[in-house]
Amino acid sequence: MAIERKDGLRVFVFVIYALAIWWGAVRWRRRPAGFAVVVIGLIGLLLVAKLHLMLNEWTAGGIYLPVLQVLLYPYTGLVVLTGLFLASLPRVGPVAAQGVTCGSCHYDLTGLENAEGELRCPECGRVSLTEQRRFADAQRERFAARRAELGRQLGLAAEQPQGQPERQQ
Repeated sequence: MAIERKDGLRVFVFVIYALAIWWGAVRWRRRPAGFAVVVIGLIGLLLVAKLHLMLNEWTAGGIYLPVLQVLLYPYTGLVVLTGLFLASLPRVGPVAAQGVTCGSCHYDLTGLENAEGELRCPECGRVSLTEQRRFADAQRERFAARRAELGRQLGLAAEQPQGQPERQQ
């Protein structure tokens, strides 16, 4: 008896189910939603196990699935434990958490800063600012925007303070 193509594709339902659970765990790792995805996946697999047992009762032993139960329990453990592991992973790596990686290729730029606070990636050549310089530039921009808004509200022109030239970017 040949297996139809339609029946052969049903085997992949369990693979797709596991991948969906793991994708959700990674997508929302270290957040309650990541762990909730794993718990929902566990509940779904427990419902399938319960369905196996109830099929035996409903059909008075006509459909008994001990082989599938033997496969389902380790599969449940694999999906849940791997999902919990993936949901527990940090959202950013230790190097990226320090803010010293290239924004383009994620090359570790530790120790490559020049005097102006710029980093040139030796891997891809992209120039990026250090975290301290980004923070200072953002603070300067916020201050300039507040000053301009206050000048507009008071009807004055926002002027550049004397002795502080406009910073080139």
